[in-house]
Amino acid sequence: MTKSWFTPAEGDDPWFKPELRTQAYDKIGDAYDDKLYETLSEDWREDDPQPYLKYVREASADWPHLRLLADFMEVGTVPQRWKDIRPEEPKPKPEPVRVLDYDDTSEVKMKEIHSADRLRQSLRDGLSPGAAVKFRLYVVHDLSRDVIEALGQELNIDADFFRSHIVDYAWYNVRDRWRDPPVPELVGRRRNWLQMRYVTARYFDSSAEFEDATKEAQGFNVLRRPDDDLSNRAWWDKNGAIVAITRCRATYWLPPNHAQAGSSIGVLLLDPTVKHGKPLWGGRRNCRQTPTPRSFAERAPLAGESLKPNLFFDDFMHWATHTEAFLTPSTSNAHVPMQTLLHLACSEWQTMCDYIKTRLCQIDLEVVKPEKFATDRHSKHALEKLHMWRRFVPLYREMVDETLRHVFRFPCQPPPPMDTITVPAVPPASAPVSVGQQRTTTPPKGTKHHHPITAYEADFLTIRAALDEYQQRIDRLTAVVTAVMTIEDARRGLKDNHNIGRLTFLATFFIPFSLVAGIFSMQQDLGDALLGGMTLQRFFEV
Repeated sequence: MTKSWFTPAEGDDPWFKPELRTQAYDKIGDAYDDKLYETLSEDWREDDPQPYLKYVREASADWPHLRLLADFMEVGTVPQRWKDIRPEEPKPKPEPVRVLDYDDTSEVKMKEIHSADRLRQSLRDGLSPGAAVKFRLYVVHDLSRDVIEALGQELNIDADFFRSHIVDYAWYNVRDRWRDPPVPELVGRRRNWLQMRYVTARYFDSSAEFEDATKEAQGFNVLRRPDDDLSNRAWWDKNGAIVAITRCRATYWLPPNHAQAGSSIGVLLLDPTVKHGKPLWGGRRNCRQTPTPRSFAERAPLAGESLKPNLFFDDFMHWATHTEAFLTPSTSNAHVPMQTLLHLACSEWQTMCDYIKTRLCQIDLEVVKPEKFATDRHSKHALEKLHMWRRFVPLYREMVDETLRHVFRFPCQPPPPMDTITVPAVPPASAPVSVGQQRTTTPPKGTKHHHPITAYEADFLTIRAALDEYQQRIDRLTAVVTAVMTIEDARRGLKDNHNIGRLTFLATFFIPFSLVAGIFSMQQDLGDALLGGMTLQRFFEV
């Protein structure tokens, strides 16, 4: 089979960019040498910082991981992009901060704040004790320096809340100065904020559109990027189309005394979404339950829900103001944002599970029937796809595990009764760890404890079990593909040996003629003998 256009050119690996090996360190230095960093930071350091920036900068002397937040507030984005910023270019207009006001009724009011001064004034005004608004949520789209200054100073938010949202790395190099050191589980439980990580998949019709999306992501304040999963060259795929995966974060803060206060304020940080491309498979389904014919005819017009979902932020803003769409409505206004966030993130994880299953099934068919479905008869490319998913799936399991450990213990919900808490057994080191053993608390079957937040725990456990199954399937497929490659190599070796045997036979057949020609070339009077009619006699004598 000839090489298909689905197969990338030799050496065409979008993940291998040797120019990035030392680029960041050449710009701002590494974790072991502050000379270049101190020299460069003088260019962006402000002489008269505002109060919250001053607090972060002074605290970074004892908490070095906060240096990234201080640099972010002074540069306006991650400091690695400092030399790429051109002062002559106009800065993009900052995203407005959305404010959601919840009261005792089902109606949710939304407004936008377009300036830092108005945001600061809104925070200072706060909520009066007798106000009808019971919970006010500030939703931030693409974190910025002015928003950090206003929210952090007026609401007395610790710097770790903003620091954890700036970058998203799957892992760190040993020279990275922007690593965020983890905290012990005991310390994490005392925080009054949580962070949930999830992934989104987006379809791009061409590689040019994907490149445009990558450039668009470079314009975000926070560090996010869509990644090509290298699985887009299957027999079923469109020429040049790419499915890119983006790791995202949502960070939610509540004041420490929100449960006792009559009214409260919360902050939610959401990631921006690139506008190029389309959501994979058209996006998430409608959060409302599918109506029956009669209820559909009697329903009121639902503005905006006829549009296909495109941006995670827009979807959150819509469904956070339509709390009646959820089958288990929350009894606390502080729970509504988390319930909406869990619903949308769960949908994204379910889409990702379906996508992983699709790609693994395609690889399986390429191995079983390579003459029909493989874009290249060599199994090397199938193994490369499996190796990519072998890297992705454990990371996704880690992200889901963090949600199970942190989100469902967050203070925005009441803890389960003490008689429903069981201590999980510790399995032997050699024994496989099941999903239930990964959890901190396991409510037994039949408990009456039910909560709109913990109701999603079963879905995330199902997602975790699916990722476990996919990990095992990847390992099995890797073994199968490796065996197929070994068989292919053996067949090629057998074919090469057969060809060598043919060459040996031909060489053996032509050796006598070569020998005769060599002997005849040493006879000076050979021409006279041949002319005398002795040709055949001389040949057979030799």
